[in-house]
Amino acid sequence: MVAKNIIYWLLFILACFFSSCEKTVTIDAPEAEIKPVINCLFEDEKPFKVNVSMTKAPSDSGFVVVEHAQVEISGDDGTSVSLGYAGNGCYSDSSMLPQKGVTYTLSVKITGFDEITATNKIPEQVVSVNEVTSLTGSKTVSAMGLGENPNIPVQVVTVKFEQDVNYRDYLGVSANIFAVIHHYVNDSIFVTEDTLKLVSGFLESNDPAILNEGLDKYDEYNLLLFKDDVFVQKNSTIQFNVEKLIQSKYWIRIMQLSPEAYTYIKSWVIHRATQEYDFWEAYEPQPLYSNIKNGYGIFAGYSMQNFEVFPDSTVVFK
Repeated sequence: MVAKNIIYWLLFILACFFSSCEKTVTIDAPEAEIKPVINCLFEDEKPFKVNVSMTKAPSDSGFVVVEHAQVEISGDDGTSVSLGYAGNGCYSDSSMLPQKGVTYTLSVKITGFDEITATNKIPEQVVSVNEVTSLTGSKTVSAMGLGENPNIPVQVVTVKFEQDVNYRDYLGVSANIFAVIHHYVNDSIFVTEDTLKLVSGFLESNDPAILNEGLDKYDEYNLLLFKDDVFVQKNSTIQFNVEKLIQSKYWIRIMQLSPEAYTYIKSWVIHRATQEYDFWEAYEPQPLYSNIKNGYGIFAGYSMQNFEVFPDSTVVFK
């Protein structure tokens, strides 16, 4: 009986202990300010597409699009257009295509909010690509499920180009490759390509121009950014790897960005990385860059050159 009473007494003490540890915790977080979000990265000779939405509270799971905005774009060359609603918060028009060197002003009017505006243009200068070389190589990485020293096939790409040393270029490089399909047969794995589907290739680089941006520690390698800070001569070279499991043709894309487009994309890479790893990495969440007045988002121009490349070959452009 004594032992039984002791057990009851211990259970009572434990219950009191755990109940005394309970405490209601309230987080005093500021209310989210509701503002319009405008996103438009426009390319030369491609229709304007402007996405209009609203900010939301962290607890909201839905995506709030704006269906009844007045969206207008005017150029300093005298052109102007009103964009029609295409659904899902997107406003577009194909009657006026963006041109290099023209400064465009965006105006968005939403009931209950101040007029939202932004101004930007596509860079006039064009980086002249002279040569693209693609050589088959491999990289050794340490990754779960790939063995101790796996050799992953890559194409080592070298791009030679001319640039104006008197003009600052903001550049990006990406690759389009055919989608890879993995087939599992018994204990073996082999891959084929879906030639009807293009995807962004995985890129990496040890080139000083790219490492100079400080983005190598973030897990975002489908687009490599670089400026011409490290280039002191007219003829310059950039080198990077494209992960390519099958030797077949692919495409290298060289983007020439406005300073605002460049800053936005770079801030997006950092923002995404610090947002995802906030709980287990020593990162402080970084805000997104915006050039939108009375709102958030981006309105900025860029141009892009697309080059078809084959493994173990050099393509020369005159």
